[in-house]
Amino acid sequence: MSVFREIHNEPTGNFGPVLFRLPDYHDEPANVHAHGPQLYRAQNSPVIVTEFQFPEVAGYKIRFYDPTGAKLGEAGSDIQNNPVGKLELELMESGPARFEIHMDKELSFTISYRTRVDVHLFFASDPQFSGFVKEVPILGDSRIVDIYKGYGYVEQLKTILLDKQYAVVQDVADVVDDIVRTIVEPQTDILYSSSLIQQTGYDINNLSFDHVAADKAMQDLAALAQDYVWGVNAQRQFFFLPKDQSTYFWRWQGRHFQDIELKEDISKLYNRFYVKGGEIDKFNKTNFRLEVADDAPGGSIETYGLREKIITAPSILNDTDLQRWADWILSEAKDPKTKGKLVNVIMLEPEDLVLAKGRIRISTEGHPVWPAQTDLGGGGSWRYFGFFQPDWETQETYGFYDLAGVPWVPGETSVSELTMDVKAVKYTIDSKGMRANITLGERDLPVEDVLLEILRDIEAERILGDARVTDLA
Repeated sequence: MSVFREIHNEPTGNFGPVLFRLPDYHDEPANVHAHGPQLYRAQNSPVIVTEFQFPEVAGYKIRFYDPTGAKLGEAGSDIQNNPVGKLELELMESGPARFEIHMDKELSFTISYRTRVDVHLFFASDPQFSGFVKEVPILGDSRIVDIYKGYGYVEQLKTILLDKQYAVVQDVADVVDDIVRTIVEPQTDILYSSSLIQQTGYDINNLSFDHVAADKAMQDLAALAQDYVWGVNAQRQFFFLPKDQSTYFWRWQGRHFQDIELKEDISKLYNRFYVKGGEIDKFNKTNFRLEVADDAPGGSIETYGLREKIITAPSILNDTDLQRWADWILSEAKDPKTKGKLVNVIMLEPEDLVLAKGRIRISTEGHPVWPAQTDLGGGGSWRYFGFFQPDWETQETYGFYDLAGVPWVPGETSVSELTMDVKAVKYTIDSKGMRANITLGERDLPVEDVLLEILRDIEAERILGDARVTDLA
């Protein structure tokens, strides 16, 4: 069943939110409340355009489990006297990131630290979010609403330290596999799955993790793999996979969302790096091993001016590995970053959900049009995904898009489009329904993450200092 959406006011009166759908010729809309169905044809097969109203609020279910996996209870929009007044979720490329639940009614069970929270949007069988509680209200809190906050399970990688050396030549993925299987899974709630750790084609030479946080180790390993993403999914499984460049989502301004924010940022642009590694140059008594720069004619330095920075990889003991790591950091930092945000994207049914993976195609103005009774092509079995956009007086203009989101247009179209990476999706669910803010291209770090990066730089220098003392001794 292909689905068509439009929110409008019909001249004959307010009809409110309306969904248009273009069924296959054999599809019977008997169970749909019809509002003036109209008949069109596609290669001699009847196509019925039917309108019906959406439910007022998108549904969801939250299930709570104790640290052993025993179910404590549940809440959700299908429960009478639902205690949840507001739910916020953030999904990132690395998986579920953080959540906040506002409870305005008393619960029949107790939520405490490490309580697992699984969220099933639109009552999906598998959760789209899984996390654990890290902040709970305490007796004496004067707020009427109890607020529970927590994180996705990728957060647990920040508090696991690695103390292990990998001096045997092996694929980057083999190192990741060993870390997750022998260290991460036994000490956290994160699950190991060999199928979610894919070979990279690059063999490391010598790595030594000296009490390094597991998430920092994964950052360095992903840079060595190049164009890999890692994290923990909504099933609590660790993944280390090639970056997904597929376009999974397509949204239209004025239909799915009203506002889009776009900007180009050079605040994180650097085009020359001085690179410190874990091995000391005994002759010069320094950890500086090499330098990388985009100094070719027409390159970043010539275009944007010289922007220098020191980067540190204390766990990398081989210059070949260090060169590859630094080259990747440079390739990611030498050009301006395009950032964007779709604000208040309406979520009315499961097909509307956007996850933090792959890319999204955004159309910001214009639409393809053609006269009524046009042969749509492909026969009655074709399915289209997009908009039916009638002119209420003449009924002569339409817009149709295939399952990939590509306009099917017999003539020209005036569409301004761009395709960007989906970096983060923040869902808000309350009495107004379900909506999302979608971060595109590059994500601004929250203050706590910026502070964490500063602390990590300090820690990296400490590790290098310890190594220098040991080596020179």
